[in-house]
Amino acid sequence: MTAHESEKKSSGWRSRPFRFDLLMLLVGLVLATGLAIGAYSYSANSKSALELSATLAGQASTAVIEKTTQYLLPAKTMTRMTSDLLTVTSLDIVRDREVEAYLLNVLMSIPQLAMVYIGGENGDFVKAERQAGGGFITQTIDRSGSVPKTILRKRDSQGRKISEESQDKAEYDPRDRPWYKAAASAEASGCWTDIYRFFTGGYMGITAAVPAYGKSAEGEKGPIRAVSGADITLDELSTFLGTLRIGKSGLALIVDDKRQVVAYSLMASDKSAAAAMQAGEPLPVEKVENEVVSAAFRQRAESGLDHLTVATGGASHLAYFTAFPSTFAKKWEVAIIVPEDDFIGQIKHTNIVSMFISIAVLIVAVVCAILLSRGLSRPIQALTAEMRRIREFNLDGRAEITSHIQEVQDMSEALKGMKSGLAAFRKYVPADLVRQLIERGEEARLGGSRQEITLLFTESANFTTIAEMLPPETMAELDAIKQGLEKEQAVLVARRAEAQAALAREEAAGGVGCGVAGERPHPYSISIT
Repeated sequence: MTAHESEKKSSGWRSRPFRFDLLMLLVGLVLATGLAIGAYSYSANSKSALELSATLAGQASTAVIEKTTQYLLPAKTMTRMTSDLLTVTSLDIVRDREVEAYLLNVLMSIPQLAMVYIGGENGDFVKAERQAGGGFITQTIDRSGSVPKTILRKRDSQGRKISEESQDKAEYDPRDRPWYKAAASAEASGCWTDIYRFFTGGYMGITAAVPAYGKSAEGEKGPIRAVSGADITLDELSTFLGTLRIGKSGLALIVDDKRQVVAYSLMASDKSAAAAMQAGEPLPVEKVENEVVSAAFRQRAESGLDHLTVATGGASHLAYFTAFPSTFAKKWEVAIIVPEDDFIGQIKHTNIVSMFISIAVLIVAVVCAILLSRGLSRPIQALTAEMRRIREFNLDGRAEITSHIQEVQDMSEALKGMKSGLAAFRKYVPADLVRQLIERGEEARLGGSRQEITLLFTESANFTTIAEMLPPETMAELDAIKQGLEKEQAVLVARRAEAQAALAREEAAGGVGCGVAGERPHPYSISIT
């Protein structure tokens, strides 16, 4: 083990192959870049999509409020016009057949109305009702006599009478119904009732009701003369909400201030809503079968926030709540609930595709990094091996190391020059001696140590004459004498003319320093220290 290797082991320092660091660097850069771009893109795109979803939900809520207002407006307008007509005229709502015809025409011209009617302060009543299978029914209840009289007329889709039934009794009294009571206690502009069960058909709905007043003897507003009303069933309002497109699978609800469902876009498919309608009872929002809806309203009640993210069943939904404007007669609010993936699902899909593309790019990058690292490391490994041979003073052979990288090629050329210089130096300093110095980690320095040595003086007879007759190539072969001495761990000190001198160490581990001065009369004068 060399001194350099011992020093590395003792310090605990370990090295890694260059190709490993290069490979890890390239892979790390590609991976970090891909992850950074992917994370940023997903975050930025998701944020933009969610901001867009809030805008779209706000627009949808505004559209629901506007369309709901427009949907309900004809009912309120019609009842107000009817009440004004009754106020300024002396029409008898039962005996004047024009009133029945007027209500029938109103119903035929406003398709969202289920029924329109007028209830008098004496219990008289006239109505026009739409039939589910088509056609209409008109009815009058006359309480002017001692016995109430009810007339029921069936009509076709054009309003023409098909049949008529009459009976001397009346089970219905408008003055007992919620719409009449609400209008009687309201201002002259009328009101919208709370959700209640209609007497006819048992449907749940709301009514626009406006009172009509008589005139006092002084010409001022007198007591209530009648109340006009228009019914809109909740299923019709829910059908309207179902026509709205909110995202791909979003839903909408209208809820009153008592947290009862006024309208629900999934009313027809919700079992709890269908059961409530059959029972003729209002549907509390907490009893809606859809788990997302109940969770959204429960979370909204706890947080008081208008924008929520609701996580149920492993999926996230966005919930937006918007109150109807104060100009609207009822304290209603619109809830828009949309799956988050309706807005960012495409972004998630794009990110998955990008991830697979990144993996493919990463694989290609790894292959390229391996090839590049091999191309870089192989010349460096060859240079390292050559340096190890030089460190051991093994200067035989000539390794051709080439590289397309300029710095590596410069190192190869410099190493060749160093090797050539050391090869020339080896002619004067024994390779074994240098190798031993390197292995012991010692430096070549001035000085020495005392050792017992053996000196050998030889002389070649007529060496000069013989050398003059030999070619230079043959003379170069005389270097074998030096090589033979080195194998025996001897040092050739000097060679001059016909004489040469050598010294050998008694101990292979010793250190020898020799100085030579050629002084007569002997060919060599050797000083040993």
